[in-house]
Amino acid sequence: NNNNNNNPVSDNNITWYPLGNVDENDVHSVIVVGTTNHQPSVEACEEQCGKLSNCNVGLFSNGTVRFGECWLASKLGPARHDFCGVTPAQSCYSFERVGPPPPPSPPPPPVPTDLQGVYGTVKIAAGVPQHSVNTFTITLGWNLPNRDMYNYNGDPDSYEPFGNMYSMYYNDSVDSAYGNVSPVNGMREAALTQTVGNILDFHNIFTSNDIPTFMQDLLLNSVSHTRDAMWWRQCPHCHDSNDTRVSAKAGHGFFRQYEAYDCPDLDSIHNDGERHVPYIMFFPDFTRSKMAAWAGNQGKNGMLAEQIFNSDPDSPQGRVMSDSTSMFILYVLELLQWQNDTLTTQLYYPTVKKAAMWQMNVSSQYDVPLKLETTYDILGFPRYELSAYASAFHIAAMKASAKIATFVGDSEFATDCTTAANNAMAAMEKLQWNASAQVFNAASDGCTKGVGCTTGIGIFSDSFYAQVLSYTLMNESLFADPSKLDAHLKTVKEKNCMHTDVNNGSGTYNLIPGCPNGLLTMTARPVQLTDLQIWEMATYDHATLAIHRASSSDSSAIEDAITLASGTGTSYSQRLNDQWSIAGIKSNDGYPTITSHYGYHMTSWHTLLALTGQYADLSASVPILSFKPKAQLSCETGYSLPILLPGVAGKFSCTKGNTYTVLLTVGGPLNLGMLAINDVAYPKLPVTVQEGMPITWTF
Repeated sequence: NNNNNNNPVSDNNITWYPLGNVDENDVHSVIVVGTTNHQPSVEACEEQCGKLSNCNVGLFSNGTVRFGECWLASKLGPARHDFCGVTPAQSCYSFERVGPPPPPSPPPPPVPTDLQGVYGTVKIAAGVPQHSVNTFTITLGWNLPNRDMYNYNGDPDSYEPFGNMYSMYYNDSVDSAYGNVSPVNGMREAALTQTVGNILDFHNIFTSNDIPTFMQDLLLNSVSHTRDAMWWRQCPHCHDSNDTRVSAKAGHGFFRQYEAYDCPDLDSIHNDGERHVPYIMFFPDFTRSKMAAWAGNQGKNGMLAEQIFNSDPDSPQGRVMSDSTSMFILYVLELLQWQNDTLTTQLYYPTVKKAAMWQMNVSSQYDVPLKLETTYDILGFPRYELSAYASAFHIAAMKASAKIATFVGDSEFATDCTTAANNAMAAMEKLQWNASAQVFNAASDGCTKGVGCTTGIGIFSDSFYAQVLSYTLMNESLFADPSKLDAHLKTVKEKNCMHTDVNNGSGTYNLIPGCPNGLLTMTARPVQLTDLQIWEMATYDHATLAIHRASSSDSSAIEDAITLASGTGTSYSQRLNDQWSIAGIKSNDGYPTITSHYGYHMTSWHTLLALTGQYADLSASVPILSFKPKAQLSCETGYSLPILLPGVAGKFSCTKGNTYTVLLTVGGPLNLGMLAINDVAYPKLPVTVQEGMPITWTF
C-alpha cells in the first residue's frame, strides 16, 4: 500500500479510496498534525484514522522528505500541491474513508457526587522528612480547540467557531502539556525538563544582564500583554496573506488582537505600533499576518484604515490618523532591515507607495499633516491645524519610504520621498518651534506656510514618539537642527515633571515639582481631561530620546533618564503590585484611571534598545549588526546586554582582558559583513553568527 496506486483498499469494513500524490486534507479540519504524528506505513496511518470517529481523510508522506508524517482530517478539501509531488522525494499517499465509521465511544463514567460542579481538581501527596527538601511537580495542559467564541451569535447550534490554531499542533491536553512524547521510560518528564530549561535560557537573556533591575522586571512582565491576542484557525472574511509563511491557505491561520479589553477594536495600527517591539521580535509571523489585513483595508486614496471592525473582521473602520498609515510603512522597513525580509518588501511595496503618496497629499498645504488624529485622541489634536506628533510621524514615514523605494530600485520615488522629508523638517521647525519657550508647540493654529503660526498650544510630553521609532530603526534624526530636540526635552522635563500635592489628603492639591510616577501629559494650556494624568508611553519615550541624545560618556544624563523611566516603570510593580493589568493612563499619584490591559507601557522596549545602542541593517550590501552601549559599563568588571532581532535573541558581552563576545540563544544564522561593538569590528569579516556558537574577539 506504500505505492501510489489507484485501487481502493478494504480493511475491517472500511474502504480507503486512494486520492493520489496530492494533499486533499481540508486545512481548517485537520485533527491530527503530521509533524508530530509519525507512522511506519500507509496501513498504520489508515488504521489510526479508522479508530477516530471524525476522521475521513488522510495523508501519508511516503517520500524520503518528511517520511512517516501522518496527517488526518475530518473533511475533504481542495487539492493542494504545495508539498506533495513537488520533487520525487516529496511523495504523498492520500486516502479517503468511504466505508462505515467505527461505533461511537462509550459514554464517560458518571461524575462522583462529591465532585458535581467542580471543573477540575489537582491532588498531590508526598512525604517530606524533617530537615529535607522535596520537589512537587504538577504539569497542567489544556486543549480547547473551540474555546475562542469570537464569532458567537447566541445560538450554539448555528455558528462555527473561528477556533484556536494551537489545537492544530497539539492533539489533546496531554500533548499540550508534554508535546507528542511517549509516556514510557520517563520521556515525558525529560521533554518537560528540556522545555523548562529552554524557557529559562530565554529568560536569562533578560534577567541576567546589566540593564536596570526594574526594567528587566518590566520587560518580562510586559509580554503578558499577549493575553488579548487570538490565533484563529479560520476567519471567513479575513484578508489572507499572499505570504506562504503566514497564509491561512498554507495552514497558518490568522493572528488578530484587541486594542484593549475596554477598547475591543481589532489591531488598530497605531496602538500596535506602540506595543509591537516584543511581538515583531518574538513572533514576527504574527505581525506579517496582520499586515495582510492592514494592506487589504487600504483605501483608494492610499490611507490605511485605522483598525478592523470588531464584529466583522477584517472590515475597515476608524478615523483619519497620523500614526497608522505611517506606522505600516515603518513595519515594512523594520522587517527588511532587521530580518532581511525581502518578500514582505516585495509584497507590500505597492501599498507603501500609495501610503506615502497619501502622506504627501495630507501634507500639501503646509508640508506637514493638517488636522490628523493621533493615538492621544483624548487630547483633541484635530481641533488644531498642526500637531508636532503628526508632523514627526510624517517625516519618519517619508524617510522610511525613501529607503524602501531605494531598495526596490524606484529611485525617482525615493527622491520624491526624500524631498518631502526635507520639506517637512524645515516646515516643522518654521511653523512649530517656539523659540521663546525653547520647545516645539504641542499644537499650532493660524499657520502660514513658510512664515509661521500665530498660536502655539501646550507642552506635550510625547510629541516625538516617531523619533523614538526612527532612532531604533534608522538611527536618524527627524530634525533639521537636532539641537532643538535637546532643548525641547529639557523644557518638557522642567515643565511636565510635576505632580499633585495630595499628601494623604492633607496637601494643597496644587502642582509641585517632581514626577515620581512619570511626566504629566500636557501643560501650558487650560487643563483638559487627561492633561495632568500620565499616559504610560510618554515617560519611556522621553527617557529613550534622552539616552539617544546623550553621549556615551555623559553618565549623569543617562542616569537621569533611567531614573525618570523607573518612576513610571515601578508604579505597578512596587505600588499596585500588579504588572499584568497595566492601564493606558493613570493619575499622577500612580493609580490607574482608564483603558485596562493596555500596551502603551511597551514602548519601554525602545528604552532597552537605546541602552544597548543596537543598530541592524541585514538588507544592506554589507549586512551590519552593531552595538554602542549607553550604560556606564566596564569590561574590567564585565557586562552583558541583550540582542533582539525578529526570531533572534541573545547577548553581547565584554569581559576582563578586553574580550567581546556575541552569543545567540535563539535563532540565526546571521550572515554579517560588519559586526562591531563600540566601533571595534570583529576582525574576520564577513562572519556567520549561529545559535549557540559564540563569536569572540579582543581589542
